[in-house]
Amino acid sequence: MDRISLGNRIKEVRKSQSLTQQEFAKALGISAGYVSEIEQGNKMPGSEVLISLKMAYSINSDWLLTGEGEMRKGERPQGVAEGLAPYYTGDAELREICDWLKENPGDKKAVSKLIQLLKSKKEYNETLKEALGGFAGSLIKEGI
Repeated sequence: MDRISLGNRIKEVRKSQSLTQQEFAKALGISAGYVSEIEQGNKMPGSEVLISLKMAYSINSDWLLTGEGEMRKGERPQGVAEGLAPYYTGDAELREICDWLKENPGDKKAVSKLIQLLKSKKEYNETLKEALGGFAGSLIKEGI
């Protein structure tokens, strides 16, 4: 595999998403300097970076490795990859949740409901805290 050609293809992916090297690096969980070295052909990306790149941006493996075929197997709207990147770049808890849902698709509704309950609880707790904070402040002013 030619490092320079691979680096050029990786740069092409980044530019197709209108990302800076810093933004691209953050999405892939690597440093901007490493992105620069890869794009210049000075470094060969590891398999973890290639997999993250493929998964986060729907890149065709054949195109990425050889330059043959289309860049993407299926076009993804711009901006979606950033939201998916944590799954492929080291967020173990998010990966565990996604894996669970893949294996147990029937639980999707239950997980969604749980998320809604957690949001409601958080909003309730914040409202209660604000109300009690005001109440506690008035008690202190009155010397109670």
